[in-house]
Amino acid sequence: MKEMARRDFLKLGAAGLAVASFSSVTLGPLARKADAVVEATYFDAETMSFPAGVGISIVNDTSANFGKVLCFQYIATAVKNGQNFSGEGSIVRIRARASQNGIGGWPVAAVLVDGREVARWTVNTTSLQMYSANVSPGVSAGAHNVSLQAVGGTTGPGTLYVDFVQFQRPDAPTQTPTGNLVVHGIYARGISTGPSNPQWGDLSQLTNYTNLVGKKPYLVHGFQQFGDVISVSGINNVLANYPQYMLTLEAGGLNLDQILAGQADSNFDRIGRNLGSINHTIYVRLMHEMNGNWYSYSASRVSDGERKYRDAFRRGVNRMKAAGGSNLRFVWCPNVRAPVWGGNPLRNFYPGDDVVDIFGLDGYAGYRTSTPFTFNIVFDAAVDEICAIHPSKPLWLCEWGMDAWDYSAAEKEQFFDAARASFKTQRYSRVKASLYFHSTQEGYRWRVDDPIASLDNYKGMINDAVYQGTSIM
Repeated sequence: MKEMARRDFLKLGAAGLAVASFSSVTLGPLARKADAVVEATYFDAETMSFPAGVGISIVNDTSANFGKVLCFQYIATAVKNGQNFSGEGSIVRIRARASQNGIGGWPVAAVLVDGREVARWTVNTTSLQMYSANVSPGVSAGAHNVSLQAVGGTTGPGTLYVDFVQFQRPDAPTQTPTGNLVVHGIYARGISTGPSNPQWGDLSQLTNYTNLVGKKPYLVHGFQQFGDVISVSGINNVLANYPQYMLTLEAGGLNLDQILAGQADSNFDRIGRNLGSINHTIYVRLMHEMNGNWYSYSASRVSDGERKYRDAFRRGVNRMKAAGGSNLRFVWCPNVRAPVWGGNPLRNFYPGDDVVDIFGLDGYAGYRTSTPFTFNIVFDAAVDEICAIHPSKPLWLCEWGMDAWDYSAAEKEQFFDAARASFKTQRYSRVKASLYFHSTQEGYRWRVDDPIASLDNYKGMINDAVYQGTSIM
């Protein structure tokens, strides 16, 4: 996707780096309502410990969260010792299914905490279902030993299968965020040699993401080069399944002098005609991260580059609109500056109010510094700087992420928590959409579930009231 791999330019000291779900899914461990409960602790049952030869095994189940369940064929116990509870657990849930025994009975499951039984259910469904119970007194915050037991009904062919164990607590009432809400957007793709971008009609990575987090994104992001063929049918396929689409256009090796000499004009005209034939607004992010040094169109690669970038952006916008792209809205998206990336003021690269509909920012915690990056270190100053350019244009976080190679699970959890909190502040009130970079491209581990411990924090963010926007302008 990038003309220069992120790993390469980060070695140079750079970092390139709502939405109410319109179709809810129930495949995530946290298909929770943001204003109902919060999670105290969660673990997949197949990660529990058990002795050999007691009738417990791990078996495949394609409908389970991670494709496996813990199987009990006899009365037996599996344990999770030292499980941390972030707060009091007053609700316990398991996701389970079963088969009947020879006399028509169903298996019985129990959950114990530090030897105290806190819940018991007769599991009487053959497909995975949620079983829930109140815990009184609740389990206090801290480390506890949790046991999962098959306590009856497993004689004969009766078998118990458990997907996960989760403790929750009622969420404290929260004030509905004022101002604009954030739209849930995503870029989802596998490794660079993996499935195509969604505009080519392959939605598999988006489906995988939706199944993982339990909620469909509202805004989908894809990439291509100036010279690539526009797949109108592919983009229409995206829009048949997701409400909004943003296409990033990269120059395919052309520099600013070449673009201003007209070498991209035929591509701009063709793209405008093709995208203009789609009966839907299309958001075009044109030549993003121009203030870095890793693209052919980077302003630093030619003399008088800032002016030339502004002129090249205007040229592209005007030609695409003139060719029939009246449905296009254009996103101007620099990379965040200090302390992540240096460079000149963002205002120097701004093409003008008449050709920019939306401000964008890209920012990553993609390498480790002496003072480790946090969400606020990456974005606060850049948000202030870009919002000062115009008093009212909407702002999107078009790409953001934290690399699990360079940062710990705890730091990535805090990264998502800080984003969630920041979106509720006045400083971030212009942010209308957030598109996380859910990918393993170019040697980086950006995915929301890498490491798995950070997944619940990401889910907490996308289920928060502030992340339920549907207006992106």
